[in-house]
Amino acid sequence: MLFLEILKKAIYGVLALTLISIPIANHGILDTSALSSATIGIENFSYSGKCGENLTYSFDTDTKTLTISGTGDMFGFKQYNKQPWNGYQKDIQKIVIEDGVTSIGDHAFCSLVNLTDISIPESVTSIGDISFSNIGLTEIHIPSKVNDLQRSIFGNNKTLKIIVSEDSLYYTTIDDVIYSKDMSELVIYPDWKDDKSFTVPDGVTTLKDGCFFSNGYLQELILSDTVTDIGKSSISFCIKLKSLKLSSGLKTIHTGNFANMKNLQVVTIPEGVTTIESMNFFGCDYQMVVQLPSTLTDISENCFYTSKNEHFTLVAPKDSYAWKYATDNNINITDSMDNVTIYEFGDINADQNIDYLDVLLMKKYLLGMDTTKNVLADANKDGKYNILDLLQIKSTAIK
Repeated sequence: MLFLEILKKAIYGVLALTLISIPIANHGILDTSALSSATIGIENFSYSGKCGENLTYSFDTDTKTLTISGTGDMFGFKQYNKQPWNGYQKDIQKIVIEDGVTSIGDHAFCSLVNLTDISIPESVTSIGDISFSNIGLTEIHIPSKVNDLQRSIFGNNKTLKIIVSEDSLYYTTIDDVIYSKDMSELVIYPDWKDDKSFTVPDGVTTLKDGCFFSNGYLQELILSDTVTDIGKSSISFCIKLKSLKLSSGLKTIHTGNFANMKNLQVVTIPEGVTTIESMNFFGCDYQMVVQLPSTLTDISENCFYTSKNEHFTLVAPKDSYAWKYATDNNINITDSMDNVTIYEFGDINADQNIDYLDVLLMKKYLLGMDTTKNVLADANKDGKYNILDLLQIKSTAIK
């Protein structure tokens, strides 16, 4: 073990020297004066450089601590692997951001999977996009002056608890849901929050971009009628959502909503909505019925991208804009919900029974005797067609 530790530290030393002429995160050549201050030894090793016009970083391999020092803003990094500490990101367990730092850059600390502790000073007012995505932290405290919280900062963290300062000038928290201070905007509904039902409170007018994105527990979501704006991808990838009530005050459905929600079989867009933007219903290559209003005047060309299958159906008045859009784009459409049948997943032959005939059809598909994919064959709704679906169909048929 001692030999491996010595070897590891020696490798860090070589890397430090070889990085002298390598551009770091598009911010020029690494400061060689900073490198010359690094010490290489058996007992102590630190690695430092520049991460802002007036900011420096240093990493101590003994304490596994990354320290950010200085004054002003941190550089933003265009990709998750462009931070100057990327070469030892799996070693970082603690981050200390010293007072005087005013921002955390885009992608700054994403993918630090072994990070267990971080301190963010009150001087920080801005946190960059994706800066805390896919990290090891279970809890993070947001200082009182941060004014730009959004869901994408904390992406792909199923257990991260976001704690906003009680003295925050811009945000408040109720039952772990983060709102703007005046309660007009719902900012973040946590991934890990395991309630099955949630009603957006009266008075909230805006759902911020991505606020419900990827919650894996909600089965029912009700928007109060005060909500007039649903942000981009606000309600997407909520894989267990079965029931959704949209508000009557909506005018536009922004990009990327209702994507990949296989348990949501009926979506009713309320009267009054005039525009549905691109990539809504993305990946809805399964059974879904979407009721569209007569008030629609604009549907993006890619709105129902990948949603064309025999069990995806639009419902709209025959003389409406939506009807013309569907017929022009070869999407199934009818003028009444009475003409639509919702089938149970596993009912491959759509006879409203799951029995031995469905078992037989699934076996034929798995044996290559029938290569036609039927969305109803995805009995467990995991997006795949395999032996697990056969077992579930067989289990249901036996009952």
